[in-house]
Amino acid sequence: MINNACASHCLVSNCPRSSTRYKTSCSPFILTVVVPCVLTARKLDMTKYWGKIMLEKNDSTNPKASVRKELERIEEDCIHSGKAHFNAHERWSRYHYWLGIPSVILSSVAGLAFFKDYPEIGGAIASVVAVLTALATFLKPFERAVEHKSSGDQYLSLRNDARVFREIRLESACDDQAAIDGLDEFTKRRNGLNQASHQFSNGDFKAARDGIDAGEATHAVDKN
Repeated sequence: MINNACASHCLVSNCPRSSTRYKTSCSPFILTVVVPCVLTARKLDMTKYWGKIMLEKNDSTNPKASVRKELERIEEDCIHSGKAHFNAHERWSRYHYWLGIPSVILSSVAGLAFFKDYPEIGGAIASVVAVLTALATFLKPFERAVEHKSSGDQYLSLRNDARVFREIRLESACDDQAAIDGLDEFTKRRNGLNQASHQFSNGDFKAARDGIDAGEATHAVDKN
């Protein structure tokens, strides 16, 4: 009678203590259960491996798939850059009003002070007006606000055009060469905007990123 410990040992190392009867009874179990399970597991692993290899190969050899990914990158760049420019527009618009409105009010007060024979007060207020006017002339907040607004509009237009091309024309109306040519056009527009646009601040970009992460740039139809 062979105990369990000896049976386990004999199964692995062909222990001389194992009987012919035990070996005979274990062999069908190994051949019909253990071996098929091992082969099936290895087959599944190889299937997953080759499936992954073929998927990566298909993506790398499919021009439209690569074009789609690059279009998504362009859209992402445009969303962040465009919103950052809109934030810069709002910031410079505030600067314009902060410098302009006090200048107008203080100019009126200075004129009234001179009219009422308060030259000292009028002179001091006029000095403040001169400083505010000089700052407005040097910083040009209104012009900067307009330029950032224009850049934001152009980035928004580029994003919309890239999205329409990716969602509609790429699969239904384009062959591989037309898809590549369309991508080249969007890339040139994006690079041209990056070179021509004024630099926004880190605060503008961080506010844009936080707003985008909060869903401010996502259409309602895309949220469903």
